Amino acid sequence: MKRGKTRALTETQYTLSGLMKQVEAQLREEVRHTYKTYLEHLLEALREEAVGRPRYAREEAGEAPYYRYGYRKWKSVQTPWGPIEEVRVPRIRTGGGKEVKLVTSEQRLVALTEQLLLGYVGGMSARRYAILLRE
Repeated sequence: MKRGKTRALTETQYTLSGLMKQVEAQLREEVRHTYKTYLEHLLEALREEAVGRPRYAREEAGEAPYYRYGYRKWKSVQTPWGPIEEVRVPRIRTGGGKEVKLVTSEQRLVALTEQLLLGYVGGMSARRYAILLRE
């Protein structure tokens, strides 16, 4: 009786950890995409609230202090699932043409974070932390 070719289990190309890493990477990408979509919708809703009227609607006499002013892009936004690239942030302006920031982006102070970590590792006291933060 002739047997067909069978593969031994040790010859497989895939490992469980490799497959789990692929699944995790795909899930992270999906979560980041969904997060970006919801963030952009939320920012658009904030602009609608600030402007006070729907898109393409005319203002009442002297009613609207803000106007739509296009979009700008944040290069990167940090999330627990990794960075999100190219987030469209709506802009608004006053009647005089001056741009008003709807939302400000928060960036970490890397130097301060490093100092705090080094202090923690070195056994820095709470008093020293207070002095460092005052500076």
